[in-house]
Amino acid sequence: MNYSLEDKTVFICIGAQKSGTTWLHAALSNYENVGLPHIKELHYFDVKWLPKKLNTYEIRKLWTNELKSISENIANTLENAIINNIKTIKNDETSKIFSNDFLEKYELSRRCDRVINLVNVLSIKNDKDYLTYMAKIGNNKSVVGEITPAYSMLPYEGFLNIKELLPKVKIIFIMRDPIDRFVSQMKFVNKQRKTKGKDDVDIKEEHLSMLNDDKFLKRANYQGILYKLEQIFLKENILLLFYEDLLGDSCVSNIHSVETFLNLPKKSDEEILSWKNKTYNETTDLLNIDDEKQNIAENLKGIYEYIFNRFDRVPQKWIDNYEKYCK
Repeated sequence: MNYSLEDKTVFICIGAQKSGTTWLHAALSNYENVGLPHIKELHYFDVKWLPKKLNTYEIRKLWTNELKSISENIANTLENAIINNIKTIKNDETSKIFSNDFLEKYELSRRCDRVINLVNVLSIKNDKDYLTYMAKIGNNKSVVGEITPAYSMLPYEGFLNIKELLPKVKIIFIMRDPIDRFVSQMKFVNKQRKTKGKDDVDIKEEHLSMLNDDKFLKRANYQGILYKLEQIFLKENILLLFYEDLLGDSCVSNIHSVETFLNLPKKSDEEILSWKNKTYNETTDLLNIDDEKQNIAENLKGIYEYIFNRFDRVPQKWIDNYEKYCK
């Protein structure tokens, strides 16, 4: 079968880390005519264009380990299930092994789907493979796209690569209040530590670490990101959103803006509102995090001032945090 991206609306959301991209992915999955990867973040262009010190290549190692683990688990489950079943099957019941509930109770269908998805993504090794994969997931869809926040760190050449592969691609970039994004990132780091049985993160130490972390600095550089986007992509093919609007009181109007941008049929306001309060990657509060906001603000002040000068309207949360911590 020949797959093609011709006559489709193609988009890439580069987001900013901890800016609601998982929520947007879930929201877009409610549209029948949107094709999305089964693994939310493809990490193709960042692995291709970013230096290894940014560690984006590690995601493929994690996928490979997951693939190995699930595959071995499926094989062992099947072997044990079949052996145990054979012992209880009578001569006239050999069809029992093909009964509807035999394999279902082991959730083999779900796990096999995950294996297939991992294999397909891990098979993307060059631009041709990427285009083929995108065309496949967009088969019988009018809109196809992916959401990978790490693309916000791409160099100029990386964005140019996207434009050359997908000449009419539409870019969605979501910005979040810099201080709140820092706090959310800190909570996420703490959550990861907890899952590994480690103590709570040392907030001051982690803050200092972030200030020397290229990943954090590049993702926070809204001015640099927007400059590259606007140098390469047509203005009408760039949609800029604020996290606070997308998941706040302006949720409905923002989703309608996304619908218009991607040529999607309109959902009712009521349905969109039903998505609003769904949370993903939820984290818990950290003690003494407010004490560090003042310190981080010194390094983020310039981002606020650039955004204030650039946009006629910004979410109130940005103004409040700037007034409280940056002055």
